[in-house]
This record gives sequence, C-alpha cells and structure tokens, in this order.
Amino acid sequence: MKTFIKLTIAAGFLLGFHAGSIASSFKSLEGSNDSIQKTDEISRIVVNRETPDTTKIRIGDNSYEVIQTNGKTYKHWKNEKSSKSFNSKLEAFYIGFNSFGKSDYSMYSQDKGFMDVKVSKSLEVGFYLFHGGLRLIGDHFGLVSGVGFSFNDYRFRNDYTIYKDQATGNIMPKFLDPVAYPNLDKTKLSVSYLNVPLLLQLEFPSGKKNFYLLGGVEGGVNLGSHTKVKYGDVKDKDHGDLDINPFKAAAIVRAGTSDLQFYAKYNMTRLFENGKGPELTPFSFGVCFVFD
Repeated sequence: MKTFIKLTIAAGFLLGFHAGSIASSFKSLEGSNDSIQKTDEISRIVVNRETPDTTKIRIGDNSYEVIQTNGKTYKHWKNEKSSKSFNSKLEAFYIGFNSFGKSDYSMYSQDKGFMDVKVSKSLEVGFYLFHGGLRLIGDHFGLVSGVGFSFNDYRFRNDYTIYKDQATGNIMPKFLDPVAYPNLDKTKLSVSYLNVPLLLQLEFPSGKKNFYLLGGVEGGVNLGSHTKVKYGDVKDKDHGDLDINPFKAAAIVRAGTSDLQFYAKYNMTRLFENGKGPELTPFSFGVCFVFD
C-alpha cells in the first residue's frame, strides 16, 4: 500500500509538472503567428506554432495537435514512433498442400519411392503471430518478420510406413501387408515446426484492395514428428526418433490482397538428416487468410 501511495504521489507530481510546462509554453504562443519552439529538456516537451491555425505539442514520442479552421477546433494524439513502423501483412492463418520437389532413394536397393505422397491429402496448416515491420522506402516497401507454427502431413501413396533401424540408424521402409493390416485406410508422416520468417513486403496501391507481394526466407526448428497407420478401427502412432532434420530453411513467396494471399515455400534443406534417409526436399503451396 505504501508503495502504491508513493507511486500515486510521484505520478501526480509529474503530471502537474508537465501541465505547468505546457501552460507556460502556450503563454509564449499567445498573440504571435510566428514559428515558435519551446523545449523542456527534462520532460521532453516541445511546443511548435507550425502555422497560424496549427499548434503541435510533442511529449516524448507522442504529439498532440490542435488545428483551428473555419471557426472549428480539431484535436488529436499521434505516436511519432509509429511513423517508423511498417504495416506488416505477415500475420495469417494458412492451409496448403505438401509434396517433394526432389527425391533420391539411391541408398536403398529396393522399395524405392516408398515415401511418394498423395499431394491432395498431404496438408500443411500453420499460422504467423507476433509480427512486426520496418519501413525501408516510403509507406509501401519494408521488412517484416514474426513467429509462427506449421503442421505438415505427408500422406503416403503406397502401402508403406517408415521406422528407424536400430542396427544401422537409418530410416527404413516397412511394407504394410494386407493380412497384418486389413482395410488399410491411411499411412502418413507428420512433422511440426516453429518458424521465424524474414520477408520483404511490397505494396501496390490499387483502390479499395491494395495488392501485396512478399518474399524472403524462413528458418524453422523441428518440434516433433510421428508416423500414423490407420486400418479398420485401429490407429497406430509411432513417436520414435525418425532423424528429421532439426532445422530447416525455406524460400517463401506470397502474393494477394490484405485479406487473401497465395503462398509457395521451397525448402533449401532436406527432410531427413544427411545420410539417414531418402534425400527429400519438401515444398508446399496454398492460401493465406490474413489477419488485417
């Protein structure tokens, strides 16, 4: 309670000090149409008579502007720091499809292509939050970044799943025999990531709905992975070590309006750790629903 009272008294003192500074600054403006500036170095208060009809008071990073025109008075606050920020269009929920742009099964003598996917059922779902932007040129070109998560399913086309061979430490295919796995419904690999993108954003003004183009790179950290086999009423999940690459890097491009955008990602890193599994380079594409 004592601490609260002390803080209240201190806040009142500062407000009174600022009010006195502002009042004294206004007095210096009375009866003058010239450009006048008064600065209080301690409280960082600056008062400007910018035009005969406009007075601007800056307190720290905020400004209070009073405009008198046609017998009316208009007042508004403005954060001066906000002029340095940039209107990022990164924050979004997105959904798309996964596939592999490059595949190499040369380390396997048979069962090649055991991780070929059904693209239409291999979904990527994700979102970006905590975004921010930095203005580079004018109001329409800047740098944006944030934090996001993605969840990637790779639905296998053939009747295989994968596992880690404890003797060799390599990822191996396992054929799902119809006798042991009757009424096989699906078999897939799921991988999730924490992502941090760094993109350039370019805005093209075009009436009500401006057009945006974003492009750059994204780094990701693997959060987990598992396989799933569903047959009949049985669901088998394996959360064992699958030698997924712990880090990923991808090139990204997005294009669209402030509400709806299309995206494409192409990984610059392989899905598995080097030499531990087939050499597969993931890519994805889909649609973003932007949080404007």
